[in-house]
Amino acid sequence: LINHPLDCPICDEAGQCKLQEYAFNHSKGKSRFDEEKTHKDKRVELGPNVMFDGERCISCSRCIRFADEVAKQPVLSFVQRGDKVTIRTFPGTTFDSEYSMNVIDICPVGALTSIDFRFKARVWEMSFTDSICPGCARGCNISIGVMNNEVLRAEPRTNMHVNTYWMCDTGRLAVPDMVNENRLGAPQVRRGGQLVDVSWDEAIDAAASALKGLKGDQIFVFGSAKASNEDNYLMSKLAHDVLKTGNLDFIKHNDHTFGDEILRLNDRAPNAIGAHSVGIAPKNGGHSVEAFGGRAAHGSIKTVIVLGDDPAGVSPELAQALAGVDNIIVIGSHNTATTKLATVILPRSTWAETDGTFTNTTHRVQRFEAAVVTKENMRSMGMKMSRWDKFGAPNDRWT
Repeated sequence: LINHPLDCPICDEAGQCKLQEYAFNHSKGKSRFDEEKTHKDKRVELGPNVMFDGERCISCSRCIRFADEVAKQPVLSFVQRGDKVTIRTFPGTTFDSEYSMNVIDICPVGALTSIDFRFKARVWEMSFTDSICPGCARGCNISIGVMNNEVLRAEPRTNMHVNTYWMCDTGRLAVPDMVNENRLGAPQVRRGGQLVDVSWDEAIDAAASALKGLKGDQIFVFGSAKASNEDNYLMSKLAHDVLKTGNLDFIKHNDHTFGDEILRLNDRAPNAIGAHSVGIAPKNGGHSVEAFGGRAAHGSIKTVIVLGDDPAGVSPELAQALAGVDNIIVIGSHNTATTKLATVILPRSTWAETDGTFTNTTHRVQRFEAAVVTKENMRSMGMKMSRWDKFGAPNDRWT
């Protein structure tokens, strides 16, 4: 503590800092050091996502070892000696690994902070909810931090069977945007060529009218590898038991440039295995996604239902096929290329606003819980808040 700055009031690590805890538990609470502290660089960008504060660093070398042993990008090193020792990247390099932000989690002090999250909130101002990263089929276990009903950050949770202690930067940075950005705000119906906001009753009536009188083979239903097992199961029951259609399938989101040997997988959807296991597949002579374009081009498909995905944004061929369909009913959470073509839009919650499960690449079923309060989940959140045995801590914060 001799040279450590008194940055606690502005440090992002305050409230979860090991050095702060040790000082509180074991020190006298007053410094007897009267000499000038050693000063070092306060704001050094080690990479696009990680900021380094040399004065806060305690030279534990955790970040250096992580970059070398886990991220497989050995670009960090100690430089100088004695009280001038600090951390730098090797000349001509930058710490831009897809796992670079994990050093923020393992740093025991506030020497390494997130450029994206810097100064947004204190840890005690946020509520934290266990969840699952929807960025790929790995299904990394994460904790979502929320303040004022807004998702601010995601951190990895330890699960030795799935992601051990880590998560990738892509998933970490994408989670807040997946929930906060570009959302659908109200049910909409197309009138006079324009989508207009309507009540839920009007939107549901319009959807029912688009399906009324159609035979099963005139309807195509898109399930979603991005939706929960529970949502896909209900969509399967709707298609098979109510609409009597076997034209049911989901889009595979494979990106062969994304996967690596650490955590990331080429399957960019969190629940492809789960969607198939609960019945999102052609049945009784029904048609797959691959056959949808030809069926739509021949006028065989009159109405399409899309759950939680963006067929028009995935493929130009699917976009062209959807443009020729009479009615498109979208059950989604975000504005997409498909919602621009929609006849009826029914907004839905994201995975961070509801409870459910994903099935990951190893067929492990993993539960996630609502981190953000909506009108839809308010009742269930109230039931959880009544559990004093689980949520009765004096520092509890809800949204």
